[in-house]
Amino acid sequence: MECELAPSLTLRESYVGMSSYCMSQTVDLNQLEPSAISPNPNPKPYLNWERILSTTNDSHVNYNGLQSELNMRARRGLTFQASHVWAKNLGNVGGDAPTTFNPEIIYGTPVANRFDVAADRGNMAGTRRNRFLLSAMYDLPVGQNRKFGSHLNRFADLAIGGWSMSTVILWQTGAPSSEHSSIAWRLSPQRTPGQRRLLQL
Repeated sequence: MECELAPSLTLRESYVGMSSYCMSQTVDLNQLEPSAISPNPNPKPYLNWERILSTTNDSHVNYNGLQSELNMRARRGLTFQASHVWAKNLGNVGGDAPTTFNPEIIYGTPVANRFDVAADRGNMAGTRRNRFLLSAMYDLPVGQNRKFGSHLNRFADLAIGGWSMSTVILWQTGAPSSEHSSIAWRLSPQRTPGQRRLLQL
């Protein structure tokens, strides 16, 4: 939706939604099936091997975002664009505790339980919940055809006339964080959307 608030001033509101399926995820085919019993009584699938990594297409990501944009076009020497994005991006493609962008083959990102990849659903690290961007340019009112200094000669106008100031400002919230351990995973019987279930391996 777009609305003209005043001459040369407009406001636009947009919703962006996206669902991605069959995304690549790397799992260890030689992982023990998790168990609440210690020690784990389940047999190792391939006794002569350690890790057997396999990339499958069984992950998904769901993005929802509200975008607000305010534009002013050349009014009294000022032109600016201010935008804000309020977004939420949930998926299970980044492993159990994603913190950075992961390549297609994520050798360094553990998957807590390949038998239940959907349990890794949570916030994607690359998406910020709130992001505000402001870009503006202001023509200083000094020089030929401007409010002040229209009487300047050519050399003075070249020196102090015709200047503009511009800025780009970005404010955003930090990346989501997840508590995790590389030593042991504990069983959490209940979880809410956005939380990850950690299992004893």
